[in-house]
Amino acid sequence: MSARTIDIKTTAALTLLLLAGLMVRLALAPQTAHPDTLAVRSWMESSVKLGLARSYREQVSTAWLPNYPPLAIAVLEGSGYLYKWIVSPSYVIVEPAHLVFAKLPAIAADLVIGTLLFFIVTRLRSKAAGLLAAAIYLFHPAVLFDSTVWGQTDALYVVFLLPAALAYCSKRPVLGMVLALVSCLVKVQALMLLPVFLFLLPLNANVLLKIFNRCLAILIIVVVPFVLAGTLTQLVHVYVIHDVLRESHAMWQAYNIWLILLWPEGWQTPGTTTFFGVITYDQASYLLFAALSAMTLWRFRKRLRGNLAKPENIEALFYVLSFLSLLVFMIGTEMHERYLFPFVVFGLPLAFRHRRYAVLYACVSFCFFLNLLGASLLELINTSFLQSYRYLPIWIAAAQMFALVFYSIDVMKGLDRQKEKI
Repeated sequence: MSARTIDIKTTAALTLLLLAGLMVRLALAPQTAHPDTLAVRSWMESSVKLGLARSYREQVSTAWLPNYPPLAIAVLEGSGYLYKWIVSPSYVIVEPAHLVFAKLPAIAADLVIGTLLFFIVTRLRSKAAGLLAAAIYLFHPAVLFDSTVWGQTDALYVVFLLPAALAYCSKRPVLGMVLALVSCLVKVQALMLLPVFLFLLPLNANVLLKIFNRCLAILIIVVVPFVLAGTLTQLVHVYVIHDVLRESHAMWQAYNIWLILLWPEGWQTPGTTTFFGVITYDQASYLLFAALSAMTLWRFRKRLRGNLAKPENIEALFYVLSFLSLLVFMIGTEMHERYLFPFVVFGLPLAFRHRRYAVLYACVSFCFFLNLLGASLLELINTSFLQSYRYLPIWIAAAQMFALVFYSIDVMKGLDRQKEKI
């Protein structure tokens, strides 16, 4: 995907934005540690001391075994070796350095995503808009909270999905599909957007053969260490047991349609519960997502299979990715609050194309931030506060459902509108 010529002044401004984003993250990273972060730290330490494949069978601490795909743990292992090289050659836990290094991969991913968004929005709009887009992402409250304060790893798989989309826009489907596969080897949630990248593949036997060979090579490289270590079963369980839509409840901490429909018992309602004696909540969410995804891809087939270097087709691609990110979060069972993260990335370029998407993006972003706060800080909120604002999650879920409805209207229209000045 070609971009506008970037001058020295713009480059300097982007560099300052990235440095400021990094400084804010380094200041926030040592301040807090969530129980999930403790597990991430243990995975990092265990992968260094025991080896990546073996760490799926045992840990050096009492943390649970990794339930993330191998490339996520490999990235943490790399950060662990960096910690060992810079801070402690014998890997002694030194605080707060160890906590910061556990969060470092997500912080680095944020900086890369911010840079890529700058180039995307510059291509679609202008250099000034590109700088604003980078600033919005780098200082987005939900992004800062998810990656830096909470220490989650959602940015780690999106940092591969975003360049995968750009590769397709640059007419490089082989690279795009490889990056999409890598994202699925970083976090299971990437599987929900994989059909988009499969749909974009050209019907060319030579290209498809290249993609197959490269993807097979990557899978073999990833799987062989687990075969040798005797932990292949544990690796398979990550995808079979801990997949995105199957654990035990219809809802976890996500403010989505299941929160509204099952209030207030949704936390205790299994996703395997049958309604109308015909279908379970899990099955209903699968079928609805599959049907709406197929309809969306078919509705935009001409743009998605057209010249993706054109701004209107790039816009359509990011529309589909952002819509499906919001859709799976709002209708999927077993959703955690963090699973809306891809929308923050894929929805941002649209905010610079249409006024209504700027408003929708701001609304959903604000709701996402409140959802993250509500889920992660729940144990810190006193009972009187919960009684006073106990219906707030329902209002947040309702607001995001309205956003989903507006997106769905444009699915029916095929996004057939002129670019608006914002």
